[in-house]
Amino acid sequence: MPEAFRDARVGHRVLLDDGRLGSVATAVGPGTMDVETTRAAPGGSRLSAEKGIDFLDTDLLIPSLTARDREDLRFVARHADIVNMSFVRRARDVADLLAELEALEAHGLDVTPRNETVGGFEQLPMMLLEARHC
Repeated sequence: MPEAFRDARVGHRVLLDDGRLGSVATAVGPGTMDVETTRAAPGGSRLSAEKGIDFLDTDLLIPSLTARDREDLRFVARHADIVNMSFVRRARDVADLLAELEALEAHGLDVTPRNETVGGFEQLPMMLLEARHC
């Protein structure tokens, strides 16, 4: 994700391997990032393939609702009672999801926004107001 290199800053926390390994960015440049390990399991940790990387302090300037998400919502609108949206960072993300569901005529589908970042938590009141407004 090239946006991570653009938006991350030195000192931002980076969790590797779905949070099993904690680190802090020590250098960030175009296409590169150096991190220093700050937390590992007793006896050490090994990085595994195909695991998530979380940028806790970085406001990634990307939409929370991807093209794939929009495609998947067609199925969700017909077959589910609730939709969970991960990586919600701002009220606009909630508004985008609700607009997509409205376009799919998914009335009455419950929505659970999930934020995993400090910035997302700070925006929670505005997200809740947006959800109520829509």
